[in-house]
Amino acid sequence: MAEDGRISLRNHRRATRQELEALEKAGDLSKDELERAEKELDRIIHVHEAEIGDALGVKETELMED
Repeated sequence: MAEDGRISLRNHRRATRQELEALEKAGDLSKDELERAEKELDRIIHVHEAEIGDALGVKETELMED
């Protein structure tokens, strides 16, 4: 289940980056705005990856206690 979450995050990151790059190519985003948006996207993805890892750790601990 955790791996499914990680895969989903990667898919969302890829799709969002493609959308951002399309906006930049169309002239709706500057190169600086694109870079800031990509950095923010990476930050958000890392936060969610950490949450998945934490939840997995808690579940593994619960299973070991039983």
